[in-house]
Amino acid sequence: MKKSAICNFLAGKMRSSVAVLVILALYSSSVAAVGPLAGEVRKFESLGLTSAEACKIADCGEAAFLSGLPAEEAKARSKAVIGGRTSYSGFFTTNEEFNSNMFFWFFPSADGNKDAPVLLWLQGGPGGSSLFGLFVENGPLGVNKELKLTDRAVNWNSKYHVLYIDNPVGTGFSFTDSDEGYAKYETDVARDLYSALTQFFFVFSEYQGNDFYVTGESYAGHYVPAISYKIHEENQKGPGVFINLKGLGIGDGWCDPETMVPQYADIMFNMGLADENEAEFIRTGSEEIVGAMQTGDYLKAFHLWDALVNGDQTGFPPYFTNITGSSNYFNILRSDSPPEFVYYGQYLELAETRKNIHVGNITYGGGDKVEKMIEDDVMRSMKPLFPTLLANYKVLIYSGQLDVIIGATLSEAFLKSLEWDGRDKYLAAQKQVWKINPKDVEVAGFVREAGPLTQAIVRGAGHLVPYDQPDRGFDLLDRWITGRGY
Repeated sequence: MKKSAICNFLAGKMRSSVAVLVILALYSSSVAAVGPLAGEVRKFESLGLTSAEACKIADCGEAAFLSGLPAEEAKARSKAVIGGRTSYSGFFTTNEEFNSNMFFWFFPSADGNKDAPVLLWLQGGPGGSSLFGLFVENGPLGVNKELKLTDRAVNWNSKYHVLYIDNPVGTGFSFTDSDEGYAKYETDVARDLYSALTQFFFVFSEYQGNDFYVTGESYAGHYVPAISYKIHEENQKGPGVFINLKGLGIGDGWCDPETMVPQYADIMFNMGLADENEAEFIRTGSEEIVGAMQTGDYLKAFHLWDALVNGDQTGFPPYFTNITGSSNYFNILRSDSPPEFVYYGQYLELAETRKNIHVGNITYGGGDKVEKMIEDDVMRSMKPLFPTLLANYKVLIYSGQLDVIIGATLSEAFLKSLEWDGRDKYLAAQKQVWKINPKDVEVAGFVREAGPLTQAIVRGAGHLVPYDQPDRGFDLLDRWITGRGY
C-alpha cells in the first residue's frame, strides 16, 4: 500500500482499527528507522552530521582514548576548559574486540564541594545523546543561534557533580567498529555502561566514595533501572570498584509498556486531544499492542505502537498526529519543537569544539542504527527489577503535567501495578502540594511518598521537565537527594 493511501486510510478513521494498525505495522517494518521516543533528541535536531569537512579546514585535535592509561595521565589528557569551566571528557573502551568506545563529559560541582553527590545523566531515545541534556536541559552551558556558549542560570551542576555519557554504544560520540558491538537488550546496555563507570571511577577515584545517583528521562526508563540493577549486582560480588549507589531518578520514563500503553485513550481524551470516536480507536489499537506483548511478539508490538502514537519508523505521521495536527507529543502546548534544540548539534561540529572536548574527527551519530539494533527491547518491561531496587535504594519517578507520550497517567498505571513491600503504603499515600517556597502563589507540583518511593507531577512541564521548568525540576531533585521533603 502506498504511503498516501495509508495516510488517507487513517485520516478517514475506517471501521476496523485493528486492520489499520496491522497494515501500518507491516508497512512500517520496511521503512527507514528514525527511532522510538527520540523526540527529545532526534526530532529536535539534525544529527549524524559529518565532521569530515570541518576537520579538513581546521584542527579538530585528536580523540582522547583513556582506557589503560595511568589515572593521573588519563585525567590530564581529558581536561577540557569550556566556557570558563574546568571539565573532563574523552572515551572509555568498553569492548576491545569490537572497538566499542563510550564518550563521557564530566563537570565537577560548580560550588567546589568535592563531597557532593555524583549524578549520572542518561538521555532516552534509544539513541539520544546525553549532550542534549547537558546543553538543552540541565547542564551549566547552553548554545545560542550564533553558536556561542551561554550560562544556564538554573542547572544541576551548581550543586552536584554531573557525569554525562552517550549511551548506548553508537549514540552521539560513542561508537563501535562492528555491528556486534551494538546493544540488543538492556543487559548489553548495562554491561557496557558499567564498564565505562568503573573506568571513570578509576580515573577519578576521589569521587568513588561520594553518593551516586543514576538519573535520566524517556527511554532512560529502561536504561536507569538496568544500570542501577547491574551496579547493585556487581557491588554484592566484590572485590572490585564499589559504586556508592544511593538512588535512581526517572523522568517521564518508559518503564513498563504493558501497563502504560492502555492509558493513551484516556490521557488523550481527557487532555482534549481526542474525541470519543478517536479515543475508542486508540483503545482498540492499544489492546492489539498489549496482546502482541503478552504473546512475546515485541517487534510487532513496537510497530503497532509506532503507527498509533510514536511515528518514528513508519515514514508517515502516526495516528496521534493525524487527529491532533501536531507532531509534538512531548508538550501539548506546543505543536513543534523550539528552535534552540538544534543549536548544540551544530556547535559540536565546530573544529574548535571538537578539539576542546577531545573527540577529533569522530562522527556525532544520530542514533538511528542504535534504535534499529535494540528495537526488540523497546516494548519489554523493566518492572521485574524494581522490587530489588526499591528494597535497597531511593527511587524518584516524576512526570511533566503536559506530557502525552509518557504522561503522568502512564506512570501512575505502572506504579500501581508494582508488587513490592511498600505497595499498600504507596496506594494509601496522600498527595502533597509542593511549592518551591512556602509563600509562593504558584504550585510547583504534587508529590506522593511511600518509604523509598517518591512520585511527583511537575506543573507546567512536558516530557522534558528540566527544560520546561528548570526551577521546579532542580528543586524536585534537590529535595529528593537531600531528604528535605516537600
